[in-house]
Amino acid sequence: MIGTACTVNRHAILARMSIPSDTLAGSGSTYHANMDTADYAAHINTPAGRVDYYEQFHEPVLAHARELAGARRPRMLDIACSPGFELDFIPEDIEVFATDISPDILPEVQRRLGDRAMFFAADASNTALRPGFADAGMMVNAMIYVPGQMLWTMFNALQPGAQCAVNFRSFNNPNNAVFYDHYLERGGILTEADLKVTDDVHLSVVGLDYRGCVTDDEPPKPDEKLQRLGTQTYLGSVGDMVTLVTASGFEIVSHEPYQFPSPVNPCNEVDVFILQKPAA
Repeated sequence: MIGTACTVNRHAILARMSIPSDTLAGSGSTYHANMDTADYAAHINTPAGRVDYYEQFHEPVLAHARELAGARRPRMLDIACSPGFELDFIPEDIEVFATDISPDILPEVQRRLGDRAMFFAADASNTALRPGFADAGMMVNAMIYVPGQMLWTMFNALQPGAQCAVNFRSFNNPNNAVFYDHYLERGGILTEADLKVTDDVHLSVVGLDYRGCVTDDEPPKPDEKLQRLGTQTYLGSVGDMVTLVTASGFEIVSHEPYQFPSPVNPCNEVDVFILQKPAA
């Protein structure tokens, strides 16, 4: 874990929550229509491009994948890759498959990575992934959109015994209050919503709706880059994360908090899980 402690007022954020909503709209396929790789790096709070994140969480998953694959080349799946900064560190002995809902960004990522990876546009709820084909998986910042569906899609794509690395950002973690304040000050809206995990298990989540965000200009203008983010979903606690991943069928190999600086918050903190699909 890196970074420094921050002093924040979590209760001030909670006090500005809107009327509860039972729907959370995701980003949709136009997510990257106005946001190229450079824009993404300048605006989005992600650990994807950090080599220490790769070494701490992705490298162990890939080592496990090599053991599973044996003599053949291991196959790794990245869901919701966006610009795919996390893929820059993947060794050439790994066969990479990466998806994103927005087709606009994929040609740019393909040009950067060349034939090291195969990319295709796909919604997490409607993919053409063959069940059990992958020896490893990663999802960086993917759990902010339809988290239950993301986990199910990854679980279905992994072979038994395969592992994946997944990160969450907790709404109630005080280190993340700066992140939420930044977007609330620019027209973002917080909503409470119900996330159905199973028929018997429901989680209370927070949605950050960017669709009303404006720029810092005078007078302010609609910020089309941020507005296309739609609404992102955040769980409230590590306990809720554990509930979600175990209900999806995964076993938890490890869990560790990870801090990193980003464009709007010098000490973001995400919870990173290494998960394993039970062996057959």
